[in-house]
Amino acid sequence: MIRRFVLAFGAGVLVMWQVTGQLPAQSADNGMWRGFMFVAMFFLIAGVFFRMREMKNRMRRRA
Repeated sequence: MIRRFVLAFGAGVLVMWQVTGQLPAQSADNGMWRGFMFVAMFFLIAGVFFRMREMKNRMRRRA
């Protein structure tokens, strides 16, 4: 449940960033927000990658 929320929130922020060109709560210096966004997206992608790998290994054990 929490993972779905995090993925949906991350995807929503990414889409909003691409559509409007602004990050949420954008300040005069958005370097911090941009870095935070990249770190959050990295962890989201890494989580999906490791989850897919775990599912693939589980399917191999069943076969």
